[in-house]
Amino acid sequence: MPVSPKKFAIAAAGAAVLATVVAAQPAAAAGTAQMAFYSGAYGTGTETIIDLDLSGQCHDLDTPAHSAINLSDATVEVYLDTDCRPGVPGTPRDDLYFVLQAHYSGVFAYPALSYRVRV
Repeated sequence: MPVSPKKFAIAAAGAAVLATVVAAQPAAAAGTAQMAFYSGAYGTGTETIIDLDLSGQCHDLDTPAHSAINLSDATVEVYLDTDCRPGVPGTPRDDLYFVLQAHYSGVFAYPALSYRVRV
């Protein structure tokens, strides 16, 4: 049975629209606001996605992080010691910690061991 060029064009256009919608699904899901720490520099290595709803509480990381990407509207304090203690471990009277603003990424000079989402 022959297919008219017009019907073929309509079917091809419908298939193209369907393919575009299916391809856009993962991109839409990837666009959700999140914050993640990485065991390697520049977003490499093991990824740890944090719960941004737990603001004001200190959380120790299971894996030391060397970088982070903040794709959310939240601000996150990043500490180089456990229990959100400021300072470089082993350095007395040091108050160093990082503040990772919304929509920024960072590479840490020392491994990050804990964090707190600001209220």
